[in-house]
Amino acid sequence: MLSNNGPIVVVGTAAVDLITCEGDSHERRAGGSGANIAVGLAALGMDVCFIGGVGDDDNGHFIIDDLQQHDVNTAHMVVLPELETGIVVSERKPTGEFAWKWQAAPAYFALTDNHLSVIEGLRPAMLHLGAIPLLGEPGRSALCSLAAHWTGRVPLYFSTSLSQLRTHISRELLQAIRHTGALADVVFTSYGDNAFLGLKATGTGRLLYTRGERGAALLGESGETASVPGHSVEVVNTEGAGDTFASAFMAARVRGLPEAQALAFANAAAALSITGQGVRNMPAWGAAAHLAGIA
Repeated sequence: MLSNNGPIVVVGTAAVDLITCEGDSHERRAGGSGANIAVGLAALGMDVCFIGGVGDDDNGHFIIDDLQQHDVNTAHMVVLPELETGIVVSERKPTGEFAWKWQAAPAYFALTDNHLSVIEGLRPAMLHLGAIPLLGEPGRSALCSLAAHWTGRVPLYFSTSLSQLRTHISRELLQAIRHTGALADVVFTSYGDNAFLGLKATGTGRLLYTRGERGAALLGESGETASVPGHSVEVVNTEGAGDTFASAFMAARVRGLPEAQALAFANAAAALSITGQGVRNMPAWGAAAHLAGIA
């Protein structure tokens, strides 16, 4: 159990998801990987503060209202009058899954050192950083500096998010991802992503690989330290499962579960999350713990 009673601080992206419905209509939902992780943590009873950039527009205020309704602290959200809130357009396939059309919005990487300086006063118990704000400046420099400042001070988690970033890969982005990943205590990634990134676990650091229907694995400096198989569930929609996994693992660690049990819990939570529609399907703690065999 962590001794610091401060909040979990999530720094990442918040966006509006526009889901194509019948005809030309769209259903508007709040999304974004960072915001989804924050909502998942709050659903598991965590004290969580989210910091991300949105425009001073209807979509931006929609996102902030949604986060507040999910008990996420938005006091330090960054509202940017000169920029538009990020939008992700998606179309529901006949299978029930979504085909996303994701574009890099400047609001995602508009955070500055000054915006992030408020974290010091929050005395965080844990810090999670997403890779998408590393897409451009000033966010890239600000997040790299933030990671360097907090490494070794609090548990530092990082999500590589290459599935969204592949069409925006640059030498500068890869350098920033590798720099931040090397400073993190736990990196959420996949075998495929890390075959490209080449991140290594050193010291007490961990790489946490999600493997879809094959479960998940935790790797340390000397190799695999724990693994869990996948669960047989009726798949409705896999979008957001990675965010659910990250939220559940962090919440389990805050509650004092050892790494292997936290891995099992996160794997079960992600499996249950794909049995419903939408990207925010965090199951109840008891349901995930029961499926993981740790209830």
